[in-house]
Amino acid sequence: MCILAGAGTGKTRAVTHRIAWRVRRGDMRGQHVTAVTFTARAAGEMRDRLRGLGVTGVNARTFHSA
Repeated sequence: MCILAGAGTGKTRAVTHRIAWRVRRGDMRGQHVTAVTFTARAAGEMRDRLRGLGVTGVNARTFHSA
């Protein structure tokens, strides 16, 4: 999935909640997911939010580091 939207529109929330929902449902394992974003700060925010949602193992990276 690719989400392109402006600042403050809820992209990170949408992506993290969708990943968490699919992992909790058993559709996929966190270790098999790579979430890619533009900045290290955004990748860190994704990791923090996913941890807060109880999902571990997701690889959240920038385009350059992935």
